[in-house]
Amino acid sequence: DAVQATVNADSEGYYTLQQAYIWFHSPTTDSVYKKVANGAEQYERRDGIYHNNGNSVIPGDAYRVLMEYDTMDDTLAILEKTDIPAMIWKEITLQEEVERLIMARNIRHLQQTEKEGGVTLTALIQEIHSNHGLNAAVRAILEGAFETEHEVTPVMKAWFEVIQQTDKEKASPPIVGVITKEQFQEA
Repeated sequence: DAVQATVNADSEGYYTLQQAYIWFHSPTTDSVYKKVANGAEQYERRDGIYHNNGNSVIPGDAYRVLMEYDTMDDTLAILEKTDIPAMIWKEITLQEEVERLIMARNIRHLQQTEKEGGVTLTALIQEIHSNHGLNAAVRAILEGAFETEHEVTPVMKAWFEVIQQTDKEKASPPIVGVITKEQFQEA
């Protein structure tokens, strides 16, 4: 589960967590919600005091708040309300929009790898990418019979095992046509 946070960047580009925001207030329910692993806990206000009401879902109208816990009284109080909504993610359900966003993300990743280097620029991956992936090495990977003189990390080995074709996939008609990396990035 993602948590809203404030971070500070240092001169070397590393980030330090300044504040994690896990409390939200809903004006509709007049409750506060604490973000926890796999959900949220609702604290309902009764007689001016917030009481834990168990697991819940943060309502769509909730906004981020800063809370204070008084250990003497065992009470919670809202220190500061903000206008930052709890729900910062937008649900995408239209196939065209999902595809557009995935393509944009993939293009960004390919461009970043091209500029910064990385595992995709190693000799092994370059061998796999040669001829746009339409080569003997890729066919051997898909058939589960790939052998190479290059170093294969445990992650690559696991990836090769996962992408091996099933009998049903091997019986499927071939995919025809190619697009270069440059064409994909320009699209």
